Amino acid sequence: MKKIVGFILFFCGLFTLLGLGYWQIERGVWKKDIIAKLDKEYQKDAEKYPLQPEDFLPAQDGRFKVVRGIVNGQFLKNKTLFWPSIYNAQYGYQLMDPFLLENGKILMVNRGWVRRKSGSVLPEKLYLPPYDKKLEIIGVVREIETNYFTLDNEPRTNQWRKFLPKEIEQHLAIENVLPTVLFAEHVKDVKFKALAEVSGTRVYPRNKHHQYAFFWFTLSALWILIFGTFMFKRSY
Repeated sequence: MKKIVGFILFFCGLFTLLGLGYWQIERGVWKKDIIAKLDKEYQKDAEKYPLQPEDFLPAQDGRFKVVRGIVNGQFLKNKTLFWPSIYNAQYGYQLMDPFLLENGKILMVNRGWVRRKSGSVLPEKLYLPPYDKKLEIIGVVREIETNYFTLDNEPRTNQWRKFLPKEIEQHLAIENVLPTVLFAEHVKDVKFKALAEVSGTRVYPRNKHHQYAFFWFTLSALWILIFGTFMFKRSY
């Protein structure tokens, strides 16, 4: 009986490790497709591409939505959300604000990254956006990716990790939040700093999934070498 249980544990562990490795390969291919789309969009003269209502909706084919252009609207006052993020080995936040479009929909705008204040859960600098006038923003519209391992949001402390429009609406007391986010590059005709440190640069998602796959496949080999050898010896 112990031998049967041992073999079951061995194969369950092996299949789990191999499954994680293949999953990382699939994620790597998916990220490569996103990066290729971003490369294409960054070649545009974005000012010549006013973003349309359909550009803010998820792709119909289930693929990742990436569209670059210019959008008109107005920021809502005192509604900045903090998204914990690490940049250059430093803890900080992506700043996210609701932007009221001319059609009445709310587009969340990522205004870039700021450092976290030492010993606090607050950003070091906030860089508030202008609220008192209509604005034109150039940027890339795309979806916010989450997975099984993404932590839950903490609205009470204004810490956000999952892009859930209904939860954001409830927290900010607003309606009609769109399912995609505009990563801002430039706010036209604004005299003071409205964007944070990383905005204005070409922002790409991290793609180290092939390294992660190598890690899981190495563990699979070690699993076979150690546990498999032990099971083989026990069977004789």
